[in-house]
Amino acid sequence: MEKVSLEIFKSNDKGRKIEDVISNLCIGKTKEGITILHFHTTEKYHYVEQDGSGINSVYISIHPILYSGESVLANELRDNDFDEYINHPDYYWIQLKVLVPDCQVIVMPLKHQYQVNIIPNTMLFGNVDYEPVKLGDAVWKL
Repeated sequence: MEKVSLEIFKSNDKGRKIEDVISNLCIGKTKEGITILHFHTTEKYHYVEQDGSGINSVYISIHPILYSGESVLANELRDNDFDEYINHPDYYWIQLKVLVPDCQVIVMPLKHQYQVNIIPNTMLFGNVDYEPVKLGDAVWKL
């Protein structure tokens, strides 16, 4: 059985609990060997990304997307002022640890849902029957 654990939960709002951010966390494995981590979020938009890996583990980080103004057309704080971003009252950081061997991570977002596909490197880089491809004469036009 696949295992997932909470490594880090930090929030600038001391009253916020992890249940206020994510719910319905579940993990499973397909018959092909792909580990699937799935969860719902209370807010629509998050950064969900691989945040490093260790021996037989991968770390998934979840952060809110925060803006510099009231409009969604405003700039994302993380891209423009990282200090303001991590000091924002609505900022939090969740890091999950998933016990899996060497792998690659693909995150699939859908509003309040996220599916994290964890694919073993052996599946991606091994057992492939490659065919040579002839590209011909490529012409670049600007």
